[in-house]
Amino acid sequence: MKIAKITSALLFIAFVFSCSTPEEKMKKYMIGNWKTIYYKWELPTYQKKDTLVEYAFDYSNPDEKRPEGIPVYKFKEDGVFESWHERNGVAGRKTVGKWRVTQDSLFYDLTFKENPYTVSMKLSVIEDGYATSRLMDKDRDGEVDDSLYMETVRLPNDSKE
Repeated sequence: MKIAKITSALLFIAFVFSCSTPEEKMKKYMIGNWKTIYYKWELPTYQKKDTLVEYAFDYSNPDEKRPEGIPVYKFKEDGVFESWHERNGVAGRKTVGKWRVTQDSLFYDLTFKENPYTVSMKLSVIEDGYATSRLMDKDRDGEVDDSLYMETVRLPNDSKE
């Protein structure tokens, strides 16, 4: 009877310590190769005017005109990410940085012109991928009211873990 109690206690302790946190599960989910399929900017007060400006690109539509090609991302287990735009199978200039997931947010730590900065986005799981959204001052009118929304899916040759 003592052995059964000790074994049960050890199994319970092992179970508690082996459970992944939501952040660990999301990090594991994110590792791999992804491409953006939908991208939308909304600028509700474009340059402080009563004008709504929207840009939306449906990358899953092969006839859709794209200004820079399809955004592609690679998230590595060691916390490094790479991103680039791909047009006609040719990759453009790569951006490399660090990435992390905290609660419901995705963070990129980058260096641009020798200045470090962090980009943060709200993160949610969607069918076959994830969606990010963030507010910023895209039109540089002094108001953080411009929204970016993106849907990204796992590349077909990249299996889920």
